[in-house]
Amino acid sequence: MGKSYAISDIHAHMEPFEQFLDEIGPDDKVYVIGDVVDKGPDGLDVLFRILDDPRCILIIGNHDLMFLEQINCKRRSLYDRAAIELSEIWQIRNGGNVTWAAFKRLRLQDQDRIYNALADAAVQRTIRVNGQNIVLVHACPQGPEGNVFLRDLPMIGEHYDWRSGWVWDREPRYISDSIVVTGHTPVQSFGYFGEADIFRDGDWIDIDCGLAIQIPGVSRMAVLCLDDFSASYYEITR
Repeated sequence: MGKSYAISDIHAHMEPFEQFLDEIGPDDKVYVIGDVVDKGPDGLDVLFRILDDPRCILIIGNHDLMFLEQINCKRRSLYDRAAIELSEIWQIRNGGNVTWAAFKRLRLQDQDRIYNALADAAVQRTIRVNGQNIVLVHACPQGPEGNVFLRDLPMIGEHYDWRSGWVWDREPRYISDSIVVTGHTPVQSFGYFGEADIFRDGDWIDIDCGLAIQIPGVSRMAVLCLDDFSASYYEITR
């Protein structure tokens, strides 16, 4: 039986992600808890690698959800105030312009594949490993343990709720008898100034080690083994 891993906030850095996948076994599972696009140098390569690898299970993050909503707006020809605000916040302030340019170059069938994969993704998953309940969510669980899928959440008119607390809230939220594993907030926010390490406060663990910041020697990709909660790290070179 394989091991289970959690990883988050890869932000289009293919090199460390590929290195990690090459090192694990064929029966392992990798829960990718959001923000696979934007910021980094490798466009949509990480997202396609996740979709192509049956070991990978995607849980959507705020950058991924903004990307999905941008696709949604274009497909529905939505040019209202909400669409304009989303486009400005994502493309100008959050690095989505590079992701969007890469998306527009894709064949229609690959665009459809991305749209369907993101629309079908979970915003929260609960798994059980070695008798322990583990809640996996990009930012913050909004209810008790369990599996919550984006398709089950209400839309705001024709728009996805891309401001959802599941992908944006930064306050730790604890769930009884469960360990909550999140990304979203770089651990540098807690005072790390050298190489980043996974941050743990009781039963809440933040595994975002700052790839969005993109500083070699400071930012690195963290992997949490959910079988024994050991950590491993992968460096970036660009």
